[in-house]
Amino acid sequence: MKRLVFTILAVGIPFVLFGALEGALRWAGVGQAERPVFAAVPGQVGYQTLNAAYFRRYFNETFEPVVAFDPFRTEKPAGAFRVMVLGGSSVAGFPYRFYLGFPAHLQARLEAEAVGQPVEVINLGVTAANSYALWDLKEAVVAQQPDAVVLYSGHNEYYGAFGAGSTVNALGNRIWVKRLVLRLKRLVLYRQLERLLATLAPRRGDGRSLMTRMIRDAQISLGSPTYQAGLDQFEANLRDVLQTFRQAGIPVYLGTLASNLKDQPPLGENEHAWADYTQGFTLLEQGDTLRARGAFLLAKEQDDIRFRAPEALNEILRAFARDGLGTLVDVQALAAASSASRVEDETFFADHLHPNYDAYDAIAGAFFEALKEHPALARRGVARAPRTVPLADPFERLYGRLQVYSINVGYPFNKSNSPEQEEVLLQHMLGRVRSSRNYLDRLAYRTIVNEITAEDAIAEALPTALDRADTLYALQLYRSLLYWRPFDAALLREAVDFSVENARANPRYVSLAEAVLFHAVNRTQDAGYLNLLASLKLSRGSLDEAATLLALAEARDPGSEDVRRTKVRLVAMRQDSLSAAPR
Repeated sequence: MKRLVFTILAVGIPFVLFGALEGALRWAGVGQAERPVFAAVPGQVGYQTLNAAYFRRYFNETFEPVVAFDPFRTEKPAGAFRVMVLGGSSVAGFPYRFYLGFPAHLQARLEAEAVGQPVEVINLGVTAANSYALWDLKEAVVAQQPDAVVLYSGHNEYYGAFGAGSTVNALGNRIWVKRLVLRLKRLVLYRQLERLLATLAPRRGDGRSLMTRMIRDAQISLGSPTYQAGLDQFEANLRDVLQTFRQAGIPVYLGTLASNLKDQPPLGENEHAWADYTQGFTLLEQGDTLRARGAFLLAKEQDDIRFRAPEALNEILRAFARDGLGTLVDVQALAAASSASRVEDETFFADHLHPNYDAYDAIAGAFFEALKEHPALARRGVARAPRTVPLADPFERLYGRLQVYSINVGYPFNKSNSPEQEEVLLQHMLGRVRSSRNYLDRLAYRTIVNEITAEDAIAEALPTALDRADTLYALQLYRSLLYWRPFDAALLREAVDFSVENARANPRYVSLAEAVLFHAVNRTQDAGYLNLLASLKLSRGSLDEAATLLALAEARDPGSEDVRRTKVRLVAMRQDSLSAAPR
């Protein structure tokens, strides 16, 4: 008996001491900033947003990924339709800022489809995140009570954080070990020990990009153990994620993975990959698009630098959909059909795998078509445009091009440049932008070198656009600035007034004005904004849509004189329409 007690004490005392130390560290506030997945928005009671500091734990160095500033209510509003979008940099919107990624386009579509119902599309995209991040976040996502989850993930299974061939958290490829470490990283004591060890370890890195530094296995051949480890971790982690969401009653929409096939040569040196890539062009010249795509696809499969997801991951996604664990949204087929050559090419992609602005909009349309029949989405009968309006102003597009250039000058896209040569090329490009006569170029430069924030740059550009009577650009800037300042009621009113005034003067601006008004309605549920939107619909002759909007406005403010006047206009226009009809 004494021996048993002694054994229990010997085993138990260290755990008690560790628990006491962990409790003391938490009580003292150590590591508080990085503990929650979602953090309160400063100055806004009842709102939270994705916490960038949480994701430091995924990386071995002092890197904190940029995440979307996409605030949403801590307590889900009654009747709200909430969608959470999970994935890596393609969800985050790279090479643009988050409000040009497909979640923001999806939000705009849903705002118009379910006008009057609060809609939240929350962008949870994290650079270099893969299925381990999905597995780590699943309980936190369930706790937010989403009505649906959208997943577009898989390109980072090899070189992302905890990837099968990555330098970041390179712990071997046993799934249970990596999951255990992710659990341990939730402990303050463990995180402090990690930091201590990091200070003692030699520093890695030679000034190159994060993408370059994350490659451990530069050659991962088709069917190799590392290749198979990537497939295994994706299937195991995603299965757990999907089963967790199914048990919580949350439907999941699974996007197949697309990448640039025609205009991205193999990144590795595999001779079979290069032969198939060359054959693809020969077949295209012969007009055999189907076989050409097959050759380009095979080239990507045999490319042993695996930044582009292998087709086996798409087969796993399709199998999950067949098993009833998700609804498949075929982004890959969309990319092929939307490309000029009918093979996934540079008309759809900004680089090797990130979609360009128009492609992000098209992807949002594909997910929208799948989501619009969701039973929790209240359809109001207000017609929507077939696509969202152009919000990528010249400033944002230049920013995207600079982002792509910064990675394309280095390994593995350009293997001949040393880190010093990469820096020279990048500085040369930035120098050209800095000395440009175009004030937008100069603003983009200042944001790239972190001289000013993007928010400040947009706020600085807006008065210039207004002074120059550049209405289209001013409308685009207002829309972008609203993403940075979602709680600024005065800015929202200013944007609405400017949009409506110009839409009434010129039909060219109607779509942009409607997008701003749908956003204003969704943000405030205000009868005045509903009435303005109805008035704009009337000016376009959309009488039934105007009637729907006026009914919503009247329900919110039955005594509104503005709503009454717009209803009088509606009645008069309907009478005119009837009297003009042939008898």
